[in-house]
Amino acid sequence: MSGFYVHALPSTAALLIKLVLLAYAARTKVRNDLTRLFLALVLVLSAYNLVEVVGLHYYYHHGFNATVELFGYFYFSTFIPTLAILLHLSLALSFDAVREPRWRPYVALVYLPVIPLEYLLLFTDRLIVGFEPFHDSITRRPGELYFLFETYAVVYLLATFVHLIYGARSSRPSMQRTRNRLWLLGLLPFV
Repeated sequence: MSGFYVHALPSTAALLIKLVLLAYAARTKVRNDLTRLFLALVLVLSAYNLVEVVGLHYYYHHGFNATVELFGYFYFSTFIPTLAILLHLSLALSFDAVREPRWRPYVALVYLPVIPLEYLLLFTDRLIVGFEPFHDSITRRPGELYFLFETYAVVYLLATFVHLIYGARSSRPSMQRTRNRLWLLGLLPFV
């Protein structure tokens, strides 16, 4: 089996699952802030997996070139907002931040780091200098401010995990507790 099929299999499977979830979410009759947030997360994660699969396919058929580097930048540029949406969803699940008016102004702060990180990624070489071949795949060449992305990713994933643990506590109503526990189970490998 060639390197492409081995490396692209997990992303392809994840993309297919997300497309099924997307079809299910689009057909549901319930339309509230939480379902729209979930739909946004599935869309961004689908784009993330699509960039990964198409980028790897292109890399294995055409070799490393400027187009492959472009896929690398798209890969990171979809990952940055994914983490913010994931944290927003965990806040909505654990604190009912979507429904309670007192939390609404603060939820927008979750997205504050996305803009400077995207700017540093797409318009400077301070976050990522470029990409290079790495065994059967590609890897990034970190810039001088790459630690900002690493810190953002670790803090947002840990905060997501902690909020879901908080939402899964036994004092919550059973439906909310179960929803948080299922999200914890689903995100455990990711974190």
